[in-house]
Amino acid sequence: MSLKPISATEGVVSIREFQDSDRAYVIRTWVLCMQPEGVWSSTGSLVEHMLKSSKISVACLTQSPEVIVGFVVYREGSLMHLSVRRRWRGLGCELALYNETAQCP
Repeated sequence: MSLKPISATEGVVSIREFQDSDRAYVIRTWVLCMQPEGVWSSTGSLVEHMLKSSKISVACLTQSPEVIVGFVVYREGSLMHLSVRRRWRGLGCELALYNETAQCP
C-alpha cells in the first residue's frame, strides 16, 4: 500500500488508494451527509452506483492506514464528494484530498 504523507499534518495523516474494506464507511458517510436521519432508501444504491465509475482517495492515519480520516470521490477531474472527520478539519486534509481530483485524467 502506497502512502503519500500530508505535510500540513507533519506526516500523521497520509493519502492512500481506496480499498474494498473502505466501501461501507464511504457509502454510509456519504448517505448520512445527504440524509442526516440515516434513512437508506434509494440513496445508498445511488451512492454505490456512483462509486463504480469514480476514483476514490482516502486520508488515513500514517501509522494505522485502516483508520480513515477522510475521503474524496471524483470522476474525470470533477469533485463528487469530499468528507473529513470533524477532528481533522482545518489541518490541510481537505486541501490535500481536493488536490487529488486535479490529478485525475
